[in-house]
Amino acid sequence: MRPCQLDRITGAPLPPARPPGPLVYDARVDGSTREALQQLAQARRLVASRAPVRLSARYLLAVDRVEALPENRMRADKTWVLRLLTAARRLTASATRLH
Repeated sequence: MRPCQLDRITGAPLPPARPPGPLVYDARVDGSTREALQQLAQARRLVASRAPVRLSARYLLAVDRVEALPENRMRADKTWVLRLLTAARRLTASATRLH
Protein backbone atom coordinates (compact mmCIF):
# COMPACT_ATOMS: atom_id res chain seq x y z
CA MET A 1 0.00 0.00 0.00
CA ARG A 2 1.11 3.57 -0.63
CA PRO A 3 -0.05 6.95 0.65
CA CYS A 4 -2.26 8.94 -1.69
CA GLN A 5 -0.12 11.95 -2.61
CA LEU A 6 -1.63 12.91 -5.99
CA ASP A 7 -4.99 14.41 -6.77
CA ARG A 8 -7.03 11.58 -8.32
CA ILE A 9 -8.74 13.92 -10.80
CA THR A 10 -5.96 16.21 -12.00
CA GLY A 11 -2.94 14.08 -11.09
CA ALA A 12 -1.37 17.17 -9.54
CA PRO A 13 0.62 16.76 -6.33
CA LEU A 14 -1.38 17.47 -3.20
CA PRO A 15 -0.05 20.24 -0.95
CA PRO A 16 1.47 19.14 2.34
CA ALA A 17 -0.87 19.15 5.32
CA ARG A 18 -0.86 22.43 7.22
CA PRO A 19 0.62 21.96 10.67
CA PRO A 20 -1.85 22.31 13.51
CA GLY A 21 -1.86 25.58 15.30
CA PRO A 22 -3.89 28.66 15.98
CA LEU A 23 -5.54 30.37 13.04
CA VAL A 24 -4.46 33.94 12.50
CA TYR A 25 -7.42 36.18 11.83
CA ASP A 26 -8.33 39.81 11.86
CA ALA A 27 -9.34 40.82 15.39
CA ARG A 28 -12.27 42.77 13.94
CA VAL A 29 -14.21 39.64 12.91
CA ASP A 30 -17.51 39.03 14.62
CA GLY A 31 -18.04 36.41 17.32
CA SER A 32 -19.66 33.81 15.06
CA THR A 33 -16.76 34.05 12.59
CA ARG A 34 -14.26 33.73 15.43
CA GLU A 35 -16.10 30.64 16.70
CA ALA A 36 -16.12 29.12 13.22
CA LEU A 37 -12.38 29.73 12.88
CA GLN A 38 -11.77 28.09 16.25
CA GLN A 39 -13.79 25.05 15.19
CA LEU A 40 -11.79 24.83 11.97
CA ALA A 41 -8.55 24.95 13.98
CA GLN A 42 -9.84 22.15 16.21
CA ALA A 43 -10.76 20.05 13.16
CA ARG A 44 -7.33 20.70 11.63
CA ARG A 45 -5.63 19.48 14.82
CA LEU A 46 -7.79 16.34 14.82
CA VAL A 47 -6.97 15.53 11.20
CA ALA A 48 -3.25 16.20 11.74
CA SER A 49 -3.22 13.75 14.64
CA ARG A 50 -4.37 10.85 12.45
CA ALA A 51 -2.26 8.65 10.23
CA PRO A 52 -2.38 9.34 6.49
CA VAL A 53 -4.90 7.40 4.44
CA ARG A 54 -3.26 4.57 2.54
CA LEU A 55 -4.92 3.14 -0.53
CA SER A 56 -4.03 -0.35 -1.62
CA ALA A 57 -2.95 -1.13 -5.18
CA ARG A 58 -6.08 -3.26 -5.51
CA TYR A 59 -8.31 -0.31 -4.58
CA LEU A 60 -6.48 2.04 -6.96
CA LEU A 61 -6.87 -0.52 -9.75
CA ALA A 62 -10.62 -0.69 -9.07
CA VAL A 63 -10.83 3.13 -9.26
CA ASP A 64 -8.93 3.10 -12.56
CA ARG A 65 -11.33 0.51 -13.96
CA VAL A 66 -14.39 2.54 -12.99
CA GLU A 67 -12.87 5.72 -14.41
CA ALA A 68 -12.17 3.91 -17.70
CA LEU A 69 -15.81 2.86 -18.22
CA PRO A 70 -17.41 4.38 -21.34
CA GLU A 71 -19.96 6.34 -19.31
CA ASN A 72 -17.17 8.08 -17.39
CA ARG A 73 -15.24 9.30 -20.42
CA MET A 74 -15.21 12.86 -21.69
CA ARG A 75 -18.17 13.82 -23.90
CA ALA A 76 -20.20 10.86 -22.63
CA ASP A 77 -23.87 11.62 -21.96
CA LYS A 78 -24.10 12.61 -18.31
CA THR A 79 -27.52 14.27 -18.40
CA TRP A 80 -28.72 11.60 -15.97
CA VAL A 81 -26.67 13.35 -13.27
CA LEU A 82 -28.64 16.58 -13.72
CA ARG A 83 -31.93 14.66 -13.64
CA LEU A 84 -30.83 12.87 -10.46
CA LEU A 85 -29.82 16.11 -8.73
CA THR A 86 -33.07 17.80 -9.78
CA ALA A 87 -35.13 14.90 -8.44
CA ALA A 88 -33.15 14.89 -5.18
CA ARG A 89 -33.72 18.62 -4.70
CA ARG A 90 -37.42 18.23 -5.42
CA LEU A 91 -37.67 15.37 -2.92
CA THR A 92 -35.77 17.29 -0.27
CA ALA A 93 -37.91 20.39 -0.79
CA SER A 94 -41.10 18.38 -0.33
CA ALA A 95 -39.91 16.66 2.87
CA THR A 96 -41.69 17.45 6.11
CA ARG A 97 -40.26 17.17 9.58
CA LEU A 98 -41.76 14.51 11.82
CA HIS A 99 -42.15 15.41 15.47
